[in-house]
Order: sequence, then structure tokens, then C-alpha cells
Amino acid sequence: RCAKVALVACMRVLIVRLNAMVRDGTCWRTDTAQQ
Repeated sequence: RCAKVALVACMRVLIVRLNAMVRDGTCWRTDTAQQ
């Protein structure tokens, strides 16, 4: 159960970042320090 909760949390973070990228029209960056 704990692993499933952690997986869902990670997926939510990823979805939020993808939505922000689509909204801003930016490409995926591996270095998140420049945000």
C-alpha cells in the first residue's frame, strides 16, 4: 500500500510538471535549477 501511495504521488508531480510545460510551451529540462 505504501508503495502504491508513493507511486501515485510521483505520478501527480510528473503530471503537474507536464501540464506546466504544455502551458508555457517549453521543452523538458533535466536541470530544474533554472526554473
